[in-house]
Amino acid sequence: MKKHVTPHVWRHTCATHLVRNRASLRHVQEMLGHRALTTTERYLHLTITDLKEAHRRFHPREHSRGR
Repeated sequence: MKKHVTPHVWRHTCATHLVRNRASLRHVQEMLGHRALTTTERYLHLTITDLKEAHRRFHPREHSRGR
């Protein structure tokens, strides 16, 4: 690898991948050993693609368009 990677980067990357693949945030919190859920939330980064997908899946107007 050409980029310097620290243990913290691996930890952050692993937690992000778990949550993006629908792992429970509470389970990730426990695996990381965080006392507060707000600490675990700091590991998460939403991309515009993630936001668009969530909007498409959950917004009521998006569901009515196909009907």
